[in-house]
Amino acid sequence: MIHIDLDYIPTEKQAMFHRSSADELLYGGAAGGGKSKAIVMEALIDALEHPGIHAYLFRKTYPELRDTLIREAITSIPPRLGKYNELRHDFRLINGSVLHFRFCRNLQDAYRYQGVEIHRLYIDELTHFSQDVYDYLKTRLRAVSSLGITPRIRCASNPGGIGHGWVKSLFIDRTSYITEQADIMPRLVSQVSHSVRWQQSVEKMVENGVDTFIEIGPGRTLAGFNKKIAKAIGKELTTYNVATMEDIDKVVEALK
Repeated sequence: MIHIDLDYIPTEKQAMFHRSSADELLYGGAAGGGKSKAIVMEALIDALEHPGIHAYLFRKTYPELRDTLIREAITSIPPRLGKYNELRHDFRLINGSVLHFRFCRNLQDAYRYQGVEIHRLYIDELTHFSQDVYDYLKTRLRAVSSLGITPRIRCASNPGGIGHGWVKSLFIDRTSYITEQADIMPRLVSQVSHSVRWQQSVEKMVENGVDTFIEIGPGRTLAGFNKKIAKAIGKELTTYNVATMEDIDKVVEALK
Protein backbone atom coordinates (compact mmCIF):
# COMPACT_ATOMS: atom_id res chain seq x y z
CA MET A 1 0.00 0.00 0.00
CA ILE A 2 1.31 3.44 -0.96
CA HIS A 3 1.21 6.19 1.64
CA ILE A 4 0.49 9.56 0.09
CA ASP A 5 0.81 12.95 1.75
CA LEU A 6 -0.96 15.80 -0.01
CA ASP A 7 -0.27 19.42 0.78
CA TYR A 8 -3.95 20.13 1.25
CA ILE A 9 -5.90 21.03 4.37
CA PRO A 10 -9.51 21.62 3.33
CA THR A 11 -11.57 24.40 4.82
CA GLU A 12 -14.77 23.47 6.64
CA LYS A 13 -16.82 24.05 3.49
CA GLN A 14 -14.39 22.11 1.30
CA ALA A 15 -14.48 19.25 3.81
CA MET A 16 -18.30 19.18 3.61
CA PHE A 17 -18.00 18.99 -0.18
CA HIS A 18 -15.61 16.03 0.06
CA ARG A 19 -17.74 14.17 2.63
CA SER A 20 -20.96 14.31 0.64
CA SER A 21 -22.28 11.06 -0.80
CA ALA A 22 -24.83 12.80 -3.07
CA ASP A 23 -24.98 11.72 -6.69
CA GLU A 24 -25.32 15.34 -7.83
CA LEU A 25 -23.71 18.14 -5.81
CA LEU A 26 -23.09 21.88 -6.11
CA TYR A 27 -20.43 23.78 -4.16
CA GLY A 28 -21.56 27.40 -4.26
CA GLY A 29 -20.15 30.62 -2.93
CA ALA A 30 -18.36 33.85 -3.73
CA ALA A 31 -15.14 34.07 -5.74
CA GLY A 32 -12.02 33.04 -3.89
CA GLY A 33 -13.68 30.37 -1.79
CA GLY A 34 -11.41 27.54 -2.92
CA LYS A 35 -13.98 25.89 -5.18
CA SER A 36 -11.62 25.10 -8.07
CA LYS A 37 -9.11 23.66 -5.62
CA ALA A 38 -11.83 21.49 -4.10
CA ILE A 39 -12.91 20.25 -7.54
CA VAL A 40 -9.37 19.17 -8.46
CA MET A 41 -8.61 17.56 -5.11
CA GLU A 42 -11.94 15.73 -5.06
CA ALA A 43 -11.26 14.39 -8.55
CA LEU A 44 -7.73 13.34 -7.58
CA ILE A 45 -8.59 11.60 -4.31
CA ASP A 46 -11.60 9.84 -5.78
CA ALA A 47 -9.60 8.69 -8.82
CA LEU A 48 -6.85 7.31 -6.57
CA GLU A 49 -9.45 5.42 -4.55
CA HIS A 50 -11.04 3.90 -7.66
CA PRO A 51 -8.44 2.53 -10.11
CA GLY A 52 -9.25 2.74 -13.80
CA ILE A 53 -11.95 5.41 -13.71
CA HIS A 54 -12.25 8.33 -16.11
CA ALA A 55 -13.09 11.71 -14.61
CA TYR A 56 -13.95 14.69 -16.82
CA LEU A 57 -13.33 18.20 -15.51
CA PHE A 58 -14.99 21.01 -17.47
CA ARG A 59 -14.77 24.77 -17.80
CA LYS A 60 -16.62 26.71 -20.48
CA THR A 61 -13.56 27.89 -22.45
CA TYR A 62 -10.03 26.58 -22.83
CA PRO A 63 -8.31 29.72 -21.44
CA GLU A 64 -10.46 29.39 -18.30
CA LEU A 65 -9.66 25.69 -18.10
CA ARG A 66 -5.92 26.31 -18.54
CA ASP A 67 -5.74 29.09 -15.97
CA THR A 68 -7.78 27.34 -13.26
CA LEU A 69 -8.27 23.58 -13.22
CA ILE A 70 -5.21 22.58 -15.24
CA ARG A 71 -2.95 25.00 -13.38
CA GLU A 72 -4.34 23.76 -10.06
CA ALA A 73 -3.77 20.13 -11.00
CA ILE A 74 -0.20 20.67 -12.16
CA THR A 75 0.56 22.63 -9.00
CA SER A 76 -1.20 20.39 -6.49
CA ILE A 77 -0.71 16.82 -7.74
CA PRO A 78 2.69 15.35 -6.74
CA PRO A 79 4.67 14.16 -9.80
CA ARG A 80 4.97 10.64 -8.40
CA LEU A 81 1.21 10.23 -8.61
CA GLY A 82 0.95 10.72 -12.35
CA LYS A 83 1.89 12.66 -15.44
CA TYR A 84 0.11 15.44 -17.30
CA ASN A 85 -0.04 15.21 -21.10
CA GLU A 86 -0.04 18.76 -22.46
CA LEU A 87 -1.17 17.68 -25.93
CA ARG A 88 -4.18 15.65 -24.78
CA HIS A 89 -4.89 17.69 -21.63
CA ASP A 90 -5.11 14.47 -19.61
CA PHE A 91 -3.57 13.66 -16.24
CA ARG A 92 -2.91 9.91 -16.12
CA LEU A 93 -2.46 8.59 -12.59
CA ILE A 94 -0.33 5.68 -11.47
CA ASN A 95 -3.33 3.42 -10.84
CA GLY A 96 -4.71 3.77 -14.37
CA SER A 97 -7.31 6.43 -13.60
CA VAL A 98 -7.37 9.49 -15.85
CA LEU A 99 -8.40 13.08 -15.24
CA HIS A 100 -9.56 14.56 -18.55
CA PHE A 101 -9.52 18.37 -18.67
CA ARG A 102 -12.05 19.66 -21.19
CA PHE A 103 -13.96 22.78 -22.22
CA CYS A 104 -17.51 23.05 -23.56
CA ARG A 105 -18.70 26.39 -24.92
CA ASN A 106 -22.08 25.30 -26.25
CA LEU A 107 -24.27 22.34 -27.18
CA GLN A 108 -22.29 21.72 -30.38
CA ASP A 109 -19.16 21.26 -28.27
CA ALA A 110 -21.08 18.95 -25.94
CA TYR A 111 -21.98 16.66 -28.84
CA ARG A 112 -18.26 15.90 -29.26
CA TYR A 113 -18.57 13.75 -26.15
CA GLN A 114 -21.33 11.58 -27.57
CA GLY A 115 -19.27 8.41 -27.47
CA VAL A 116 -17.54 9.13 -24.16
CA GLU A 117 -18.11 7.11 -21.00
CA ILE A 118 -17.90 9.53 -18.09
CA HIS A 119 -17.55 7.98 -14.64
CA ARG A 120 -17.18 11.24 -12.77
CA LEU A 121 -18.37 14.60 -14.09
CA TYR A 122 -16.89 17.78 -12.63
CA ILE A 123 -17.99 21.22 -13.81
CA ASP A 124 -16.41 24.40 -12.49
CA GLU A 125 -18.41 27.65 -12.72
CA LEU A 126 -21.63 25.85 -13.58
CA THR A 127 -23.62 29.08 -13.99
CA HIS A 128 -21.49 29.86 -17.08
CA PHE A 129 -23.16 26.90 -18.84
CA SER A 130 -26.62 26.59 -20.37
CA GLN A 131 -28.91 23.90 -19.02
CA ASP A 132 -29.03 21.99 -22.31
CA VAL A 133 -25.24 21.55 -22.18
CA TYR A 134 -25.43 20.30 -18.59
CA ASP A 135 -28.29 17.94 -19.39
CA TYR A 136 -26.45 16.49 -22.37
CA LEU A 137 -23.17 15.93 -20.51
CA LYS A 138 -25.13 14.11 -17.83
CA THR A 139 -26.32 11.58 -20.42
CA ARG A 140 -22.69 10.50 -20.86
CA LEU A 141 -22.54 9.29 -17.25
CA ARG A 142 -22.29 5.50 -17.13
CA ALA A 143 -19.97 2.78 -15.88
CA VAL A 144 -19.62 -0.98 -16.30
CA SER A 145 -20.47 -2.96 -13.18
CA SER A 146 -16.92 -4.33 -12.88
CA LEU A 147 -15.70 -0.89 -11.80
CA GLY A 148 -17.89 -1.08 -8.72
CA ILE A 149 -18.88 2.59 -8.83
CA THR A 150 -21.97 4.71 -9.34
CA PRO A 151 -21.32 7.66 -11.68
CA ARG A 152 -21.76 11.04 -10.03
CA ILE A 153 -21.53 14.77 -10.55
CA ARG A 154 -19.64 17.46 -8.65
CA CYS A 155 -20.05 21.13 -9.59
CA ALA A 156 -18.91 24.48 -8.26
CA SER A 157 -20.03 27.98 -9.07
CA ASN A 158 -20.28 31.62 -8.09
CA PRO A 159 -23.68 33.35 -8.13
CA GLY A 160 -24.66 35.08 -11.38
CA GLY A 161 -23.94 34.16 -14.98
CA ILE A 162 -26.22 33.08 -17.80
CA GLY A 163 -27.15 29.89 -15.98
CA HIS A 164 -27.93 31.40 -12.59
CA GLY A 165 -31.68 30.84 -12.94
CA TRP A 166 -31.67 27.18 -13.90
CA VAL A 167 -28.87 26.30 -11.46
CA LYS A 168 -30.79 27.90 -8.61
CA SER A 169 -33.94 26.10 -9.70
CA LEU A 170 -32.16 22.73 -9.88
CA PHE A 171 -30.05 22.82 -6.74
CA ILE A 172 -31.90 25.18 -4.41
CA ASP A 173 -35.53 25.61 -5.35
CA ARG A 174 -36.25 21.99 -6.26
CA THR A 175 -36.15 20.95 -2.60
CA SER A 176 -39.13 23.15 -1.87
CA TYR A 177 -42.80 22.64 -2.67
CA ILE A 178 -44.43 24.99 -5.18
CA THR A 179 -46.66 27.30 -3.18
CA GLU A 180 -47.31 30.08 -5.69
CA GLN A 181 -49.59 29.64 -8.69
CA ALA A 182 -47.27 31.81 -10.79
CA ASP A 183 -44.50 29.21 -10.35
CA ILE A 184 -46.49 26.35 -11.86
CA MET A 185 -46.35 27.30 -15.54
CA PRO A 186 -42.54 27.93 -15.69
CA ARG A 187 -41.95 24.54 -14.06
CA LEU A 188 -44.24 22.78 -16.54
CA VAL A 189 -42.56 24.52 -19.49
CA SER A 190 -39.13 23.48 -18.19
CA GLN A 191 -40.29 19.89 -17.77
CA VAL A 192 -41.57 19.49 -21.35
CA SER A 193 -38.79 21.50 -23.03
CA HIS A 194 -35.79 19.66 -21.58
CA SER A 195 -34.61 16.09 -21.83
CA VAL A 196 -36.40 13.50 -19.67
CA ARG A 197 -33.12 11.68 -18.88
CA TRP A 198 -34.76 8.32 -19.55
CA GLN A 199 -31.53 6.45 -20.23
CA GLN A 200 -29.84 7.85 -17.16
CA SER A 201 -32.86 7.04 -14.98
CA VAL A 202 -33.08 3.44 -16.19
CA GLU A 203 -29.32 2.90 -15.80
CA LYS A 204 -29.53 4.23 -12.24
CA MET A 205 -32.40 1.88 -11.35
CA VAL A 206 -30.62 -1.12 -12.88
CA GLU A 207 -27.40 -0.28 -11.02
CA ASN A 208 -29.43 -0.20 -7.80
CA GLY A 209 -30.76 -3.70 -8.38
CA VAL A 210 -34.02 -3.19 -10.28
CA ASP A 211 -34.43 -6.09 -12.74
CA THR A 212 -38.15 -6.03 -13.60
CA PHE A 213 -40.11 -3.34 -15.44
CA ILE A 214 -43.83 -3.17 -16.20
CA GLU A 215 -44.99 -0.99 -19.10
CA ILE A 216 -48.61 0.10 -18.81
CA GLY A 217 -50.46 0.97 -21.99
CA PRO A 218 -50.54 -0.25 -25.61
CA GLY A 219 -47.25 -1.01 -27.28
CA ARG A 220 -43.84 -2.17 -26.07
CA THR A 221 -41.66 0.78 -27.03
CA LEU A 222 -40.39 1.63 -23.54
CA ALA A 223 -39.79 -2.02 -22.68
CA GLY A 224 -37.60 -2.27 -25.78
CA PHE A 225 -35.68 0.85 -24.82
CA ASN A 226 -35.10 -0.48 -21.31
CA LYS A 227 -33.73 -3.80 -22.57
CA LYS A 228 -31.27 -2.02 -24.89
CA ILE A 229 -30.11 0.29 -22.12
CA ALA A 230 -29.59 -2.62 -19.72
CA LYS A 231 -27.77 -4.69 -22.34
CA ALA A 232 -25.35 -1.83 -22.99
CA ILE A 233 -24.23 -1.98 -19.35
CA GLY A 234 -24.13 -5.78 -19.23
CA LYS A 235 -27.46 -6.40 -17.48
CA GLU A 236 -30.62 -8.36 -18.32
CA LEU A 237 -34.18 -7.28 -17.56
CA THR A 238 -37.56 -8.92 -17.26
CA THR A 239 -40.28 -6.75 -18.81
CA TYR A 240 -44.05 -7.03 -18.82
CA ASN A 241 -46.64 -5.14 -20.83
CA VAL A 242 -50.07 -4.32 -19.45
CA ALA A 243 -52.61 -3.20 -22.05
CA THR A 244 -55.78 -5.00 -20.89
CA MET A 245 -57.39 -6.27 -17.68
CA GLU A 246 -56.32 -9.77 -18.64
CA ASP A 247 -52.70 -8.60 -18.84
CA ILE A 248 -52.92 -7.41 -15.24
CA ASP A 249 -53.91 -10.87 -14.08
CA LYS A 250 -51.08 -12.45 -16.06
CA VAL A 251 -48.47 -10.09 -14.60
CA VAL A 252 -49.72 -10.58 -11.06
CA GLU A 253 -49.52 -14.34 -11.50
CA ALA A 254 -46.01 -14.13 -13.00
CA LEU A 255 -44.74 -12.00 -10.13
CA LYS A 256 -45.96 -14.37 -7.43
